[in-house]
Amino acid sequence: MSLIFAEVAECYRVLQAQQRGENITANLPEVLSFADFAHWLAEQDREPAVNFWREQLADVNAPTPLPLIGFDAPIDSDNIDELAVIEHRIALNQAQTANLRQLVQSAQTTVNVLVQGAWALLLSRYSGEQQVVFGVISAGRPPQLPGVDQMVGLFINNLPMVVDVEPNATVTQWLQLLHSQLVEREGYGYLPLLDIEQLSPARQTLFDSILVFENYPMEEVAVETQANEADLKALDIKAFEENNYGISLIAHLVDKLSIKVQVKSRLMSAKAVEQIAGHLQQLLLSLLEASHTTVGQLTMLSPGEVLPPVMSSVIEQMDKADDVYLEPQTPTAQRLAVIWADLLELKAQNISATANFFALGGHSLLTIELVAAIAAAFNVVIPLKACFVFARLDELAGQIEAQQEKS
Repeated sequence: MSLIFAEVAECYRVLQAQQRGENITANLPEVLSFADFAHWLAEQDREPAVNFWREQLADVNAPTPLPLIGFDAPIDSDNIDELAVIEHRIALNQAQTANLRQLVQSAQTTVNVLVQGAWALLLSRYSGEQQVVFGVISAGRPPQLPGVDQMVGLFINNLPMVVDVEPNATVTQWLQLLHSQLVEREGYGYLPLLDIEQLSPARQTLFDSILVFENYPMEEVAVETQANEADLKALDIKAFEENNYGISLIAHLVDKLSIKVQVKSRLMSAKAVEQIAGHLQQLLLSLLEASHTTVGQLTMLSPGEVLPPVMSSVIEQMDKADDVYLEPQTPTAQRLAVIWADLLELKAQNISATANFFALGGHSLLTIELVAAIAAAFNVVIPLKACFVFARLDELAGQIEAQQEKS
């Protein structure tokens, strides 16, 4: 953005000067073509990148479950806006941010890596999985290409971040490991995400949360400086972003670190989003205060905080997966159990009427396949949100029958 605005500001400055009778011309930089990047991309050897990503994804069989999905969703399933988001912002103060900078400097890493580590820890704590996967945005500008920083074009690539949460490693050791993995990953970031996904055993979408570390605040400063030099006034600068992922984290760092936690409103309530954001903030603070302790000793609960009711309900419903088996009573429930079994790779006769889709291993991406399978089997369209709100087999079967009666 600042590259384009710099040219606009320079042209405006010269135009104003010429109107005052000054004989000057615009001092514009040499135009570097995006085609140079396209040529560089075409020349890259795919085989090393394919080998790297195949090894990285060898143990990734499904996306990491998102926190609280299916346990605290809004109940109005008839009015669904698939793109609407609930947003909650967290921020460290200047002193905390200064301490954060000192930590990453001593660990020879970056703030970006620390935020990635905090999100990996949160996903691990909520899902119970030691290995987690989420998306990260790569700038995509290869440093070995001369002049790439002055090119205008779409360079970014979305890459899977595979993190093994090492409970016995010290925080500093673990952050250094994440940093080395980031550097190695960036070296093979020229492979498109769709190609990378096909290299995993699952051969499907790899994640449903994404972390973006943006430099928009710095660009805003650059734009305002350029505007002042051209006797222009930038009144307002806004960036509009949209994606299809369930959870998006957008981090900004200037004098303070701030993070926007955006969650698709079809997935959970505002209270649940606030809880996730609060636990993320507490993990960041724990990383700052315990750099020499082990990763396993870090906490996402603030002092005096007990397990929140929302999370308690998650554990309670997860425990129901081990309850006494109750046979599905209706033909709809029995047929739905077969669909679940196919999607979750289970035996239909082991799926109880009170089983929870997510407690059995379902996740937000798999619900898309579930909706399609229900449409094919029952000839009804169930809203995607209904799969989260009515996550029990008997409840979802009741919703299917209700839709059939309306048809």
